[in-house]
Amino acid sequence: STVILSGFLITGCSSSDGDSGGGSTPPTINTSPAAIDASNTQAIGVSSGEGVRVATAELPAAITIDASSSSDTSHINDAVKSVTDSVISSPSLATGIDVSSEYCTSGTADVTFVPENATSGPVTITIIFGNCVLLYGDGEKVDGTAVVYYADISDPYNSAFSITYTNFTFTDADGKATTIPNYTFECDGTSTATSCTITAYFVGSDGVTSQITNLDTPNGTVPPISGTATFYHGTEGKVAISFSGLNWGACGAIPVAGSITFTSEDGSEGNIAFSPDCTQTGTWANSSGNGSY
Repeated sequence: STVILSGFLITGCSSSDGDSGGGSTPPTINTSPAAIDASNTQAIGVSSGEGVRVATAELPAAITIDASSSSDTSHINDAVKSVTDSVISSPSLATGIDVSSEYCTSGTADVTFVPENATSGPVTITIIFGNCVLLYGDGEKVDGTAVVYYADISDPYNSAFSITYTNFTFTDADGKATTIPNYTFECDGTSTATSCTITAYFVGSDGVTSQITNLDTPNGTVPPISGTATFYHGTEGKVAISFSGLNWGACGAIPVAGSITFTSEDGSEGNIAFSPDCTQTGTWANSSGNGSY
């Protein structure tokens, strides 16, 4: 997989098998094998392309599926990193701290540390932003919850950890708002990049909440991106995807180049090719027939 979190909190992932803490109940989606046909193959293809964009954007840039906002969201990265680092360096910090004045020009930011004053063992750090206009940004606003879990706070850089963004809304400097319902990054304990996995829920351009997980990008996440993943379209169901040469530009989160092949456990399959003019072409096949669009 890819060092999605490199440079964000810690640079290595290691220790136990991913017993993540915090977070909330994820959205309900269709987990049954998708029945790929003429009615849904393009929708599955487009949404899976958006999912790859969400999952490969540098955390927490993944909270937006607007490619043009990726540079703006680096300020959120800085804010969450700064808050969390201050807690790690001062484990005696009491819970329920208001850090609004340190990170927001308006709005609020509050930190809880559970268990309070812990110096070892598992710790959950929750940062709740309330329409916080970032102090060190360019007018970007964040609203929602970020939960950081460490299996052992006494050795945070060498223990399992996870980060979950829940109902997190980012409004960029141009006023465009996007919400990610639930996004988790988790390291499973082998101290290598391949031990870190992503589970991301997002609302696609079709208005449907979908999920991408089991992402593997052997050559990294700098476009053009190639790799594999498991994708759950919120209404159509589960497919395995293999993508090649994906890149983004004028079409927002929808790729402008590259292709995706997707297969279902029911034997049906489809593919999609993306173009710079924001159109797509592809094919589908199942036990009843095949076609193209």
